[in-house]
Amino acid sequence: MVLKLFYDDVCPTSRAVLLTVRALDLAIDLQEVNFFSKEQNSELIKLNPLERLPTLVDDELVISDGHAICAIKQASVVDEKLYFNSNVLLPRLDHLLFPILLFGVKEIPKEKLYALKEGYQILDTFLERGPFLLGETVTIADFCCVSSISTSSILLPVSSEMYPTLFKWYQKCKALPYYDKANGVGLNKADTLIQNKLGGAYCKIIS
Repeated sequence: MVLKLFYDDVCPTSRAVLLTVRALDLAIDLQEVNFFSKEQNSELIKLNPLERLPTLVDDELVISDGHAICAIKQASVVDEKLYFNSNVLLPRLDHLLFPILLFGVKEIPKEKLYALKEGYQILDTFLERGPFLLGETVTIADFCCVSSISTSSILLPVSSEMYPTLFKWYQKCKALPYYDKANGVGLNKADTLIQNKLGGAYCKIIS
């Protein structure tokens, strides 16, 4: 049975899975879902009542965690770097974006931006050991982290002066041959969505 993936590429974790799919050239049935639409996907609800995205279906196995989906086809040598994204970067990004996207909030508390900056600094330190998170070779840890970093950079650009190794790593990730298709398209959607939600407050936040 061909793997089936339900995803919304506005979501960073969906894009992390898409990066993995493109990098490993997996045969997979991609089912795009609009997470923010009021119209519900009946097949997704049946498989996953929580409607979490991404969701992978492999025969009777249903997985609704992006990090677990990424790891299913790649050896678990990604150590704590993968979980740094799930435990540090992604929660801080969610706390920042959800009030904007779901509740129309147009101001971001300074402590949330500070928390995100702290995440940048930790990742910058991790990357001092090599061009990618685990050395010379790109892994799913990089895919998961860059999907979050690229999204957070919409509101908090990665400074080459403050985070030099993080900045270089981000440029290397963007140069991957499958990056634009797997991450760039959805990132542009997220950028437009966030700017539309914030309106004139957008320029104030990133300045």
